[in-house]
Amino acid sequence: MHNDQPVKIDTPFSPSPKYRTLLYWYLIMGATLLVLPWYVPLLVFAPMLAKALTTLPAVAVIAFVLYWIPRYHKTISYTAGTDEVSWQRGVWFKTTGIVPYRKITNVDVSQGPLSRRLGIASVKIQTAGYSASKSSAEISITGIERHEALRDMLMEYVRKTRAFSPPPTGTSDEPAVLFELRAIRELLESRMGGSK
Repeated sequence: MHNDQPVKIDTPFSPSPKYRTLLYWYLIMGATLLVLPWYVPLLVFAPMLAKALTTLPAVAVIAFVLYWIPRYHKTISYTAGTDEVSWQRGVWFKTTGIVPYRKITNVDVSQGPLSRRLGIASVKIQTAGYSASKSSAEISITGIERHEALRDMLMEYVRKTRAFSPPPTGTSDEPAVLFELRAIRELLESRMGGSK
């Protein structure tokens, strides 16, 4: 899927190429803040052997991260299905996950200063088990250009799923079938403009 097009149901999509750029910016900032403060004085005052012994590992780590970023970016895939959201990622160790819409409690958009400048954001999906710790999300769909549209689409599926879910046990005297029929009628009425 091209990143400037809307997400289609049951069609895998990946982060924007701008997400790769964001990862490169993080590498530059990390190297600037974590390496240069101790490396510049080392270059000025340390003997040649110490310079060589510290330069080689630093260059190796930076080269490895430069090699890893595009490969990692290629492994990231998300799919918004009719019943669930799934994801997978990982260069050497694959990680996958599935979250049914009925378990989703919150869908947020997160965007830092660099992400905003690049026009991308992360769509964070939380479930009941994860919402207690606000810092983490069950799924974080990263590097998305049309993040608002994706959030709205996911919330629409969450609402549809809840409309057809029976009430929690003990909260209603009506049978589950009657509850579902009433939900179907309300959904049809809302789609037909409220006519009965």
